[in-house]
Amino acid sequence: MSRNVLILSTSPRRGGSTELLCEALEAGAREAGKQVTMLNVNDWKILPCSGCDACQDNGGSCIQRDDMAMVLNAMDQADAVVFATPVYFCNMSGQMKVLLDRTFPRYRSMGFRKAALIASCACKDKGVFETTVEGFEDYLCCLPDVENAGEILAAGVSCQETAMEAKLDEARRLGWEI
Repeated sequence: MSRNVLILSTSPRRGGSTELLCEALEAGAREAGKQVTMLNVNDWKILPCSGCDACQDNGGSCIQRDDMAMVLNAMDQADAVVFATPVYFCNMSGQMKVLLDRTFPRYRSMGFRKAALIASCACKDKGVFETTVEGFEDYLCCLPDVENAGEILAAGVSCQETAMEAKLDEARRLGWEI
């Protein structure tokens, strides 16, 4: 069982479904006695990967001067990382894609061993998650020895709906289990 859990929210909306699901997972993890850090990527300056490969030649350090080094350090300290994204136009948020791309300097040596996905969308068609889940699972395949600990996919829910309650319970349980 993981002791240190890092939740990385990539939702630009405060108080939205993605953030509420993150908070529920955080509560479950804390109830289980885990240390939890939750970061909203939108609070940090994280530039897109330039594809220069300089990080591969200088010990995994990116030449861009932004806040990604802090996020990578937090990921290295975690036993489990939860990636959370709203789904826009049937895919993960742009912020999530930038975050995943920017782990390239250290993707072969990440400290965490478990990862989970939280994805939410106002659309009721569960098919909207297909590309997001596929992208997340493909990303995990690139990380040595990282297990997919679960996926919370909240389709057709909003903060005010009772349908959200079941997903919040699911997120809280995953917080206990991760």
